[in-house]
Amino acid sequence: MLKYKKKIKISFFLDDKNLKIDLSKPQNGNPGIGGTEFLMVSTPFYLKKYKGKNFSSIIYHLNKNTFMPPGIKSVCVKDKIEALDHAKKNCVDLFVYRPLRNTEKNFIDKLQSLKLNCAAWLHVTPKANHIRYLSKSKYVKAVVCVEHEQHDQLYDSPLSNKLTFIQNGFDVDTFSKKSFRNDRGKLVVFIGALVPQKSFHYLAKQWPKILKNCPDAKLKVIGSASVYSNSIKLGKYKLANENYENDFMKYLMNEHGNLLSSVNFLGKIGLEKKKIMSCARVGIGNPIGTNENCPGVLIEFQSLGIPVVSLENYGSIDTIEHNKTGYLAKNDSEFVK
Repeated sequence: MLKYKKKIKISFFLDDKNLKIDLSKPQNGNPGIGGTEFLMVSTPFYLKKYKGKNFSSIIYHLNKNTFMPPGIKSVCVKDKIEALDHAKKNCVDLFVYRPLRNTEKNFIDKLQSLKLNCAAWLHVTPKANHIRYLSKSKYVKAVVCVEHEQHDQLYDSPLSNKLTFIQNGFDVDTFSKKSFRNDRGKLVVFIGALVPQKSFHYLAKQWPKILKNCPDAKLKVIGSASVYSNSIKLGKYKLANENYENDFMKYLMNEHGNLLSSVNFLGKIGLEKKKIMSCARVGIGNPIGTNENCPGVLIEFQSLGIPVVSLENYGSIDTIEHNKTGYLAKNDSEFVK
């Protein structure tokens, strides 16, 4: 008689409070949200697709208007604490979530009281005090880094005995370079949220220097501050909050105070971005690489055969093969070149 093998039940917590998005078809790629949020849905989707005999998943989330993939259980909750309660009642074996930078003492204490095992997926690196809380918790069973650089950064921290790392899942079929025409002019395409952490201001500052070297270069910018939240208040140009907008726009104006003719802001768009990306000569994600562990947009560009450029920092080192799939610059002049 065959021995019954219990499926491992895993829950994922998605903070979609400020999003309004259709996530029902993750196989088509990221529809225009943050990589972290996308992975909290695409990971259980692919677990079901490839390992459905071994695992079942539940997605806990905050927005009842989010469309989830069919066949995967999802539960709308009021906050992360309620998600823990629900997970315990549903006999979840592992609760997967992204820790914030600052300490989440109430969350860790709740884990302890429920005796619920969890994996902390570090899409951002927590601050020192938070790291100590995670290290002391008996029920934080694994602290999962994204790629090698973040893992090496934390290896000598109190988390060392819980650390492991993974590479973010990416479906190559959704970005096949055979699927699009590649009539590439001298076009640079930037993709990312227009928030300081994504460093568009750095590219904007270098753009006049790039034009001096290549006067017929063009720049298309995909994204806005609303990538992470639909409720954010935008500035005059409807791209970012007023202060940050002023910060980068000053580099992109001509002597008459008008936007340079070489620059085109396309705003937040969905999967149609692929056709624009495929026309690029160069792709840019976060050009400084700060706060990045595995920048998904760089992987998307490279899978289309588009070389990417970044300063030699953090997750860019893990995702760009220098002189093969892109260029890792050591300073401003190398980046411009």
